[in-house]
Amino acid sequence: MVTQRIELPGGGAFTAVWSERGLWRLLFPETATGPEVRSGGDVPSAWREALANLFAAYFSGMAVDFGGVPVDFAGYTPFQEQVLRFVRGIPYGKVTTYGEVAEGIGRPGAARAAGQVLRRNRTPLVIPCHRVVGRRCPGGFSAGLSWKERLLRLERILP
Repeated sequence: MVTQRIELPGGGAFTAVWSERGLWRLLFPETATGPEVRSGGDVPSAWREALANLFAAYFSGMAVDFGGVPVDFAGYTPFQEQVLRFVRGIPYGKVTTYGEVAEGIGRPGAARAAGQVLRRNRTPLVIPCHRVVGRRCPGGFSAGLSWKERLLRLERILP
């Protein structure tokens, strides 16, 4: 595994953890601990450069598609991977509900199960679980509701 520190324009930094298959984990600033960038390994530097550039654009307010960032789905069950791949397709500036995610993967009635999968999403933002909300509430977010609201405001979903 190779770690990468991605500085934010207003301070703080994300930590990306890469495997030879792609992005394995993304830690938000409040939870990001560990080493700076460790060089070497079998991780193409182009992946790290692309992610850093996408983050810079995203946090400057540009509409960004993280779909080209390779993600390592190792360790997820087939159901979990199905949920995560569906959520990965939610476009910038749009939201959907947990129920719509469940229906979208052909499992109506599995909204809570889909929510549990998203709770364990190792690569939030790249797999945009912040764009999934409850029918009557914002739903949860692994980095906390303040981050979810910040990201939804950045994408102009919330005022």
